[in-house]
Amino acid sequence: MEVYFGLSSMDKLDFERMRNPQKKATLDCETRESALLSVSEILGVTCTDLTNFFMGFDLWDYVEKHGYGEEGPGNLLLKTLLMQTKCNWGFSHTAWFHMTRCLPTEEFKDGLKTYSDIIDHIWELLFKINPSDTTRSDWNKLRMSMESDMSSNYGIYHDCRTSSDDQEGPYGILVPELRTEGVLKQDHYLKEAPEIVSHICENNRILLEEFKRATTPCIVKFETTDNKIYLLSTALLYVYEAQLSEPQFGNFHNADYKGKGVPIHSDQIKKRMFLENT
Repeated sequence: MEVYFGLSSMDKLDFERMRNPQKKATLDCETRESALLSVSEILGVTCTDLTNFFMGFDLWDYVEKHGYGEEGPGNLLLKTLLMQTKCNWGFSHTAWFHMTRCLPTEEFKDGLKTYSDIIDHIWELLFKINPSDTTRSDWNKLRMSMESDMSSNYGIYHDCRTSSDDQEGPYGILVPELRTEGVLKQDHYLKEAPEIVSHICENNRILLEEFKRATTPCIVKFETTDNKIYLLSTALLYVYEAQLSEPQFGNFHNADYKGKGVPIHSDQIKKRMFLENT
């Protein structure tokens, strides 16, 4: 059964009036399976009902014929589902995934820090693993020189990251698969190094390689109380695309977390997942 509604009728749908503000649930896209389960729970439908809905609605055929307005395909998909099911949706938390490289002994007991709080640690780690005989005094001079050099990538990057809370992080993404699998597999935080390390080591390839040897790619899962509807529509679109025989993932299927200078505390961290070193 095909399910199509006109955009004009969808525009009248009030997402918020259908929300159950008391519902406790976590939007969790760690895997395709967890995403399907959590989206179904949030929407108050079974996984089977949601899958059947997907089978009856060719989203991309609809988009090709009618477009999706200014809201994007995720909202179009969610509106279509809500108009059909009339369900009272709701969720209280969202799981996010922070990509990094760290020592295999790192337990994140201090949580995920902001840029200003982590930069000293990064310079200290690089000093300790530096294979050259650089003295502490020369290392500190190098740092001061690089941070004040606005003609270097590091100087520009450091100035940008410390210029406002918006750039302080910490950061995360909603769907980790899109940064670890398929066409988007080349995530530089996991495969190479965090940007800050790459910039510090831009003229020291030996140190960069030593950092990669000493550290391991790691995904840190943490939760926040974010429960905005765009997160649900993004996850729903991801789940929809994942069940296609040839999924074509893109920017519509993911969302970013920006800490804006507020650290993630240790009790928000749910797990750490070390990946194979490449």
